[in-house]
This record gives sequence, C-alpha cells and structure tokens, in this order.
Amino acid sequence: AGGPPSGPFARAWDGTPTRPAAEQALFWARADNCGPAAQAAEHAPVAHWVQRCPHGRAVERYVLADNGHAWPGGEAGSRRGDVPSTAIDATDVIWRFFADHPNPP
Repeated sequence: AGGPPSGPFARAWDGTPTRPAAEQALFWARADNCGPAAQAAEHAPVAHWVQRCPHGRAVERYVLADNGHAWPGGEAGSRRGDVPSTAIDATDVIWRFFADHPNPP
C-alpha cells in the first residue's frame, strides 16, 4: 500500500503516467488559482490538507496511516483484502465535499 503506482496502473488508459496524489492536488490548486497550501491538520491516523481557492472552490487531500488498499469506512473486498480504516468514511467525505462545493451556475 502507498508509494508510486506500478504495474498496469502506472499509466492512465491513454498512456499518460499516473502522478502521486500530492502532485495531482498541486495541479488542481494551480489550475484553480488557490492560495498557498495549508499545513496538514493531523489527527492520527489522518492528515488532511485544504487549499482555499477563488469562487468558493477548494482542493483537499487526505492521507491515512495503515489503510492499505481499501475504501476507508467500507468493507474489505475479499478475505485476503486489506482491512479498511475506520478513521474516516470516504463516502461521507466525498459527499460532504460536493455538497460544500456545488458546481457554479
């Protein structure tokens, strides 16, 4: 779990190399003219960064310790699958983000 992508997921379907989450967050922060990166709010085992942007936009990134390859707050995909973290519920986090940042008219 963690680390740079490898194997068949090292590239997008069109062959573009996949970038780490921190670089993807930086890309969107620059594209949305966001302010400087905020310090991570760390409440072990969760680190959460928020960058505020013009027009009510935001870029957020979460890092969870010891989550493995599992959906946080979900169920293991198989008997041999990683146990998901219970530190956050990723589904709730995503829904809350979209509710807080509706698509502008």
